[in-house]
Amino acid sequence: MNSLPVYHILARPEDVEQCQYEYITYDSVQAGWYQWTGALVYNGVVYDHVWFRIRGWWSAYEWGKNKWKFDFNRGHYLKARDNYGDFYKRDWDKLNLSFCISMHDYNGGNRGEDGMFEAVGFKLYNLAGVPACKTLWLQLRVIDDAQESPVNQYEGDFWGMYMALEQFDGRFLDEHGLPEGNMVKDASNRNNQAATQKLESTDLRFVSSCHESYSFGPG
Repeated sequence: MNSLPVYHILARPEDVEQCQYEYITYDSVQAGWYQWTGALVYNGVVYDHVWFRIRGWWSAYEWGKNKWKFDFNRGHYLKARDNYGDFYKRDWDKLNLSFCISMHDYNGGNRGEDGMFEAVGFKLYNLAGVPACKTLWLQLRVIDDAQESPVNQYEGDFWGMYMALEQFDGRFLDEHGLPEGNMVKDASNRNNQAATQKLESTDLRFVSSCHESYSFGPG
């Protein structure tokens, strides 16, 4: 674990508990509302007053070790580094954290496959010349109490290993050397709109049968 970069989250304990363990409303999770704020510290830099929420829809509160999503303030985006310590081409305005656990009810209970399988799949796509999200591994510590390591190991700052996932938006296009284009997740989530392109209804109809869509040209 010492070889992994350490990301610290500083937040009120009630905010961490509500975000990660209390089912507020399904609608708020599905709509992607950022309801809590805190500070994130990485590589000696403090990113203060960042918004965070839980990630996922139906699976958001299923596993105990849940997923996080952070929204950084304009002009103070995350200067993320890859697994080799090199900076990415563009700073990150969003940070997606995925757990690394086994979803035993679905695929046989292989230890830690969720996250691991994703990283391998995305890497293979990129090696084959197909743009896919880049990933990195990190050690997560959540500081929500004065005591760092209480007797109960489940209440300490150390949350274990997480996988960070590149945000699928306009910065993704720059990172992978792609031309400007419209990027749509669904009718209510337009991840990027090109400055010279209209977001046509055909884009949204196409998404009804796909998880994510990328349109290089008009329409």
